[in-house]
Formats: sequence, C-alpha cells, structure tokens
Amino acid sequence: MTLPLSGPLEASDINVELGRSATAVMSIKDAATGVYGAINTCSPYYPNSAAPHAYSEWYGYNHLAPCLNSNFAFSPVDSGNVTDFLRSDTLDYPSVVSTNKPSSRDQFTLSMWIKIDSNIINTNVGYITAFATAGSSPSFLLRFFWSSLFDSGTGTYNNNFYLQTGSPTYPGFDSAVNVSDSNNTGITGVSDGLTLSQNGFLDANGYFLLTCVVDFNYFGTADYVKYYWNDSPLTSQYSTPSGNPVKPNYAGYDLAVGGHYEFEIASGCLIDGYALFIDTALNQTDVTAIYNGGAVAPIATYTSISSNLLFYNFESANPNLGDETGGTYNFDLNEINIPRRVQPPAA
Repeated sequence: MTLPLSGPLEASDINVELGRSATAVMSIKDAATGVYGAINTCSPYYPNSAAPHAYSEWYGYNHLAPCLNSNFAFSPVDSGNVTDFLRSDTLDYPSVVSTNKPSSRDQFTLSMWIKIDSNIINTNVGYITAFATAGSSPSFLLRFFWSSLFDSGTGTYNNNFYLQTGSPTYPGFDSAVNVSDSNNTGITGVSDGLTLSQNGFLDANGYFLLTCVVDFNYFGTADYVKYYWNDSPLTSQYSTPSGNPVKPNYAGYDLAVGGHYEFEIASGCLIDGYALFIDTALNQTDVTAIYNGGAVAPIATYTSISSNLLFYNFESANPNLGDETGGTYNFDLNEINIPRRVQPPAA
C-alpha cells in the first residue's frame, strides 16, 4: 500500500502504512521520528523528522518502497521564453568548495540519462550543460547541446549532439555526433527527420545513457572526443580544432545543468544521473559499468571509476534539487526559475 498524493489522510491510514493496527493510538511526532518503525527514505515521498510535524508530510509515503537507484528525474521545462535550470551563479567555487574544488585536467567525461520529451520540445536546439559566465551576453567556455536541423547543403537532417568549446582567449571548435539512423544504424533508433525523438534502444521509461569522453592527450585527432549511446560507441563527426585545447574552468566560470543563461533555451529533455568525471576519460568497460544493463547505476559504480566527480541524481527537493549527491566536492547548484523533479526517472 502507498499513501495517496492528495485528498483525505487520517491517522488510521498512516498506522496501516506503518504496519500497525488502524485503531492504534498514534502520535504524528512519534510516527515521523521513527518511534513506530524507521522511516523508509527509499520512498519517493517521506516525512521529515523536524518539527513542526504535519499529516501533509505523509502524502505519497510507501513504507515498503524498494531502494531504487533513482526515484526522480530533472525537468528543465522551457515555458515560452523562460528557462528553468540549475547553475552555480551565486556560488564561488574557491570559497564554497574550499581546497576540494576541481582543477582543470587533461581528461573529463560527461554522462547522463536523457529522455527526449515531445511535450517539452518547442524548438530545434537545447542546451544540456555548460560552463559560462552569467549575463545577457554570456561568454561560454564549454557547452554540450543537441540540435535538430535540415542541412540544405547535403539535403539531409542532422540530429546532432555537440560538444562546443570557445572563450575570449582560445578559438572554439565543434565536435558532433549525428544520431540519426542513417549515420548510426541500429544503435539509436532516431529516424531521419526534423526531430530528435527516438523509438529504440531505450530503457523501460524511455531514457538512454549519453556519454561524451574528452581526452586532451589526443587533441587534433579523431580520438579527442568520443560518444556512447547506452554502452555502444557512436560514429562521430569531427571538426579539427584550431588553437589550444579548451579545458573546463571550475573557478572562473559557472556550471549550468539543463540550460544555459539569459535569453537561452532549456534542454528540451528530462535528465537523470548527471555525472561529470573531473579527471577521467571513461573507456568502454567503464561506460558499460555505469550503463548497468539499462538502469541508473549505484553511486558506488561511479566512484569506483573515479571519486573525482560531480554527481546529481535530483533526489532531494529540500533545500535544492541541485544537491550534489555522490561526488567529493559537496556543493549545490542554484535553482533558476522553477525547475522541477519529476517521475518517471531513468529505470
């Protein structure tokens, strides 16, 4: 049994959910603080132990809920011109993260579960994550996004994921992977056309794991950036960069997840299990491990590859769904406008 999400809720309902007699004497304080049995924090919704205690905290509680890898996903819904996402705009990395702040390294990996949702796509491009300065004219250092466009030169549709870098100092470049079936037949299930919606190689809730591996040791070669759909390598397009490699800067730029900055659009997709490996270029075995047979892997799987990571599972709503939930840097992202955590998550 699971308690309802709304409507009447009585002491007898909570008693039964806790495995007690419906008519037993019940104190809402004792119930919330574990006197009648430990609160199951694996439930997607559960009461907190802090006073004041309220019946409303019990909506959705499931005392027997299994401990899933993920109960929620992150929805950076784009409503008109409003961008709802997470970013570190009021956080100063040197002071907040102290000596544990990440430093730029020669390798890094971005990996996250993504669900393209036709209900929230209202454009042909969406930013998933970025390092940039805030403001109406942001200066970006690195951004990861998708684009669905018709290429008049080739007469084909390009459903691409891009890693794009640039800064006022260094010239930028684009690394892209076209996930349309004509380019990656039999892996993605993305039909050739003006849409990124897909119908194959998804988990039970419609998500896929997208991983982008960057290794500066291979700068100027095709091995500089690699992409994986689930745990299968994608055939990428590659633009030879000019100038110097551009590495993430964790002190001078803000990190954004689910969008970019003012006057930019949101990602057009649901995100779960966002991982940024600070100093590691994941290999095929690593990607297979975090793919975990099509389910969000336990955090121990991620940290066994490298403890130098930022990991957001979007499980916490209080105080912030941008709580860092598994890495080593212990900082949170600010909510910009009204991003939401939603269900279903990645399976």
